[in-house]
Amino acid sequence: MIDFLNQQQDMFEFYRSFIESVVSPTAILFALIVGLGELMLGIALVLGTKVRLACSLGLLMLLNFMLAKGVYPWQFGGDFIYSLLLTLFIASNAGKYWGFDKNDKLSFLRFNKA
Repeated sequence: MIDFLNQQQDMFEFYRSFIESVVSPTAILFALIVGLGELMLGIALVLGTKVRLACSLGLLMLLNFMLAKGVYPWQFGGDFIYSLLLTLFIASNAGKYWGFDKNDKLSFLRFNKA
């Protein structure tokens, strides 16, 4: 992870200072958090559980990846496509129709109660 971050020449300066002061000293912890976050996001999307929550956290993760690469959020590319898909899943409440969210007993975690 540190090698990848050190190779990024286009990283925004405000984000570079965050990477150097916060992420680099605890790189192993952040690598575990990112890996676990990607795994949990994938499981939630495949099963259709907590889709809105998972997609919201996925958008935050994508934003961090884009900032690390020096890519603007509106710049067209793979990250832009993924962010559009995650936003579509949030807006359509995809888990309610195609996943386990339709039988969810923990409705207090939904953004809307409909």
